[in-house]
Amino acid sequence: MRNRVSLSSKLCVIRTNKIYILKEELRKISELIETEITPCTLQLFQLIDSEFISQGSAVLIEIEGENWLLTASHVSNCHKDGKELFFQYITNEFLSIAGIFGETPISDKSQIDFAIIKLEPKCVDKLKNIKRFLNPTKTCLLQDQFQKQMMVICGLPSEATDTTTPQIISVGNYYLTNTSNQKPYNYYNFNPDNFIIVDYAGKGFDLKTDNKKSTHEPYGMSGGGLWKIWQNNPGEDYQYCLAGILTEKRKGKYHVIIANKINLPLDKIYESITTHNKRP
Repeated sequence: MRNRVSLSSKLCVIRTNKIYILKEELRKISELIETEITPCTLQLFQLIDSEFISQGSAVLIEIEGENWLLTASHVSNCHKDGKELFFQYITNEFLSIAGIFGETPISDKSQIDFAIIKLEPKCVDKLKNIKRFLNPTKTCLLQDQFQKQMMVICGLPSEATDTTTPQIISVGNYYLTNTSNQKPYNYYNFNPDNFIIVDYAGKGFDLKTDNKKSTHEPYGMSGGGLWKIWQNNPGEDYQYCLAGILTEKRKGKYHVIIANKINLPLDKIYESITTHNKRP
């Protein structure tokens, strides 16, 4: 196996051409993403034919003293075939995700697709050296979701991960967009009680340069976070909360990204904690 290096210092933040914000506000949003959202976002890999291949994204969260990894079920369920998930720790070192896996069955009928992994302490210790676990107060159940609200799609797309050279270069993509109206829910048959749908136009603008920039195909972003950002009052700092876990893209009549609402995996986590605490 060749030695590999993961470089994650690059950050690509794109806004949709449907959002119009002053440049100073865009700078604040970009800083918020870099300082608060990026540290909780993790890239996952599989080892295939002696090569680390980008598999998906994840969000790290700590709840009642326990540390969890949230991702999509179709990302994590490779472990059922005996395949491990890895994260990059330091130069030339990838560590496996160790913990107890809980996943929804992949079903076209329900379309619900999320996984929760209770991480083992040895894995947590390593992750805390390079990442941060989200406080659950920074999660939210999205209200009035058919009204336009500013959202950020966060993850590490495979197209932006170069594994063809001795160095693995990963570029996180963070896409500023809006919640959709009800039409895509009806057209694609997604229950708004369980899902959030946001616009994913093919073209956008780089938040830092304001130059036109195409979005990457979101394969590899599955399992990453869908975040709501807002200001309580004009001129104040932006607030943020994790509203969903990304699952898939649809590119038919409506070009959109779909996420499971965050209450679905959180409910399973609290159920697991409660069950464990009741044991003698």
